[in-house]
Amino acid sequence: MFLSKLLKRPYTIVFRLTAWYAGVYVVISLAIFILLYFMVRSYIYQRVDNYFQAEVEEYRVIYRSMGMDEVKADITGEETAIGEDKKFFRILSPAGRELAASDLSAWKNLKTEKTILNRVKTPTALFETIVVPGDRYRTRVIYAIIGPGVILQIGQTIKAEEEFMDNFRHIFASVFITALLLSVIVGWFMSRRALSGVEEVTATVRKISDGAIESRVPVKGSGDEIDNLAVTFNAMLDRIQRLISGMKEINDNIAHDLRSPITRMRGLAEVTLAGSHFPAECRAVLAGTVEECDRLLAMINTMLDISEMDAGVAQREIADVDISRMVRDACELFQPVAADKKVTLELEAPPVAPLKGDIKKLQRALSNILDNALRNTPPGGTVSVSLSADSSQVIISVRDTGVGISEHELPRIFNRFY
Repeated sequence: MFLSKLLKRPYTIVFRLTAWYAGVYVVISLAIFILLYFMVRSYIYQRVDNYFQAEVEEYRVIYRSMGMDEVKADITGEETAIGEDKKFFRILSPAGRELAASDLSAWKNLKTEKTILNRVKTPTALFETIVVPGDRYRTRVIYAIIGPGVILQIGQTIKAEEEFMDNFRHIFASVFITALLLSVIVGWFMSRRALSGVEEVTATVRKISDGAIESRVPVKGSGDEIDNLAVTFNAMLDRIQRLISGMKEINDNIAHDLRSPITRMRGLAEVTLAGSHFPAECRAVLAGTVEECDRLLAMINTMLDISEMDAGVAQREIADVDISRMVRDACELFQPVAADKKVTLELEAPPVAPLKGDIKKLQRALSNILDNALRNTPPGGTVSVSLSADSSQVIISVRDTGVGISEHELPRIFNRFY
């Protein structure tokens, strides 16, 4: 579940930080492994080489004090004790001729390069690691002079050492994979915790986008960069809210101041229109003036109503509303308009249980929708109004056969005065 959440969002900062944590861990772990691996390997091989050198010194002493026969006897005893398939001895001349040897039946494919014998010129021993055909594990070999014209070659399989290194690699791989998963989980939690403040800023922005402009980002008081961002963001929101409040106040004052002169203008036009001595053209202009004044007053009243609701001081007349009757009355009111436009107005409003609401505002909302539907439906079209209800809601549907609303305008239909 954790990995599925992580992989579903490959472009988030959390994902990138987690990938960085894991990547840094991989690089550091591999560097430590390589360093430790070669240190352990060098130490193990050095132990083998030190053991070989001590053995060579022992055979030098035996050769000088007791001769070749005693060296051969000691080699035979050593071979019997360790096993001829695990260790071999050879005594060679500088030319590579074999002077004596242990049982080499298990080392049939053993070859000695003459070049290395030519390098054995001083008491300092030479080492090499060879691969014997047919043997999985490598063999460590030492060449050393134990007497005049006598070179001792000792070889021993390093099976135990290589098995130890194999186990070392397997253990590291297991630990590495487990630790890698833990590093991903820890990196994810650390990234989420570090960016939790950014998520709170994002959540606040979403709330503001939904209209809750009073929302603010919580300030934790930690003094870190995210906290400073929250403080700065909140200060910006406070400034924006003050600007918006100032603009709304100005609009409300303008709307309030305009209502009286527009009302007087409408009254004068209506009184003048009542006279019968004006020609038809003037009466049409006066009628248009009354209509436009009504439209302006409706907009101003709507602005003031919205301001009151935003301020929480609006007077709502909540009462039982017979929604079926309200829908029928609205359709009866708009029936003459539909007839003039040759538009069929269909109604399906079965009785439903009363609901609590402000009937004036509900009537205004329904009237606006019906007016828009009739204005945008061509002659011969149909506007259908239906009412339905269930246990939790009442649905009023208004459908028309007009041109509809374009897709780019749909998000704006609930904007004020659109």
